[in-house]
Amino acid sequence: MGGQPRETADLSLTRLAALDASRAVTLEDPELMGDADLVLQLTILRNERSQVLDDITRIENLIGGPNLDAGGRAMMRRRLEQVREQLGVLEEQIRRIDETRRGKR
Repeated sequence: MGGQPRETADLSLTRLAALDASRAVTLEDPELMGDADLVLQLTILRNERSQVLDDITRIENLIGGPNLDAGGRAMMRRRLEQVREQLGVLEEQIRRIDETRRGKR
């Protein structure tokens, strides 16, 4: 990717598509899922949250580093907002599934 640091390339559209596909699995109504399925979904979502937090750290480091010009920083700031929104969605999904599990006990 012409002139972009390696870290930027890691945040590719392919990875975003994979995240969207894994998120689609979680759209099933948690109320209809058994405990084992809920635990599996929580594990998937928590792993994805961990990856998103790593992405946020990488983007923040890129923005603060010397490798990007003003245009690159602006692009990464927009990307940072998108990733933070993604984190919010994940946190909400985790909360919902956690509440569902507690309610079923």
